[in-house]
Amino acid sequence: MKRKIIFSIISIFVFFYNFVFAYDEKIGHPRIIEKAAKRLDFERYLITNLGFIDGLKTRFLKVSKNNILEWLQEGSRLEDSPWCRATNHFHNPLKPWDQSFLTDEPLWLGVHCRSWKPWYSNITWATGFLSPAGPRIIPTKQWMGWHDARDYYYWALTSISNTHRETYFAKTFQALGQVLT
Repeated sequence: MKRKIIFSIISIFVFFYNFVFAYDEKIGHPRIIEKAAKRLDFERYLITNLGFIDGLKTRFLKVSKNNILEWLQEGSRLEDSPWCRATNHFHNPLKPWDQSFLTDEPLWLGVHCRSWKPWYSNITWATGFLSPAGPRIIPTKQWMGWHDARDYYYWALTSISNTHRETYFAKTFQALGQVLT
């Protein structure tokens, strides 16, 4: 009898609660970003090419106390805020980019996030390109995409003011965190 009750409770939970938070913005995304930065040896790039002697631990003290890794992670958290942005995190590699977006969404998501349509493939959402060599669009409600990261990076490299440089570097790494998510 006890087993039947436990099985029934578990079955109900699994049946009705099918939304999994495995890659949530609070824990999963920041950990993925940290592992990616370390695996790609991003720290060496920061030290060698940009002169950030503290690598990922470099802080932009005029802007905040966040270091580069924390800015990347902050971007990964912000990419799902508001959470309807997450509808643009999918890409089906078997379809053309302009058709590879989320298509099997639950009814409640389609209703709740209808103002975010059209939805885009993850690649189109991040870069604006509809195909590898195709036209570029500006996806609806996209801010902090690849082109924003490039603009912030350029402004960081060309700013005369240290405060502006740090601000633009912080925004560069935040945008990269959002693009990578």
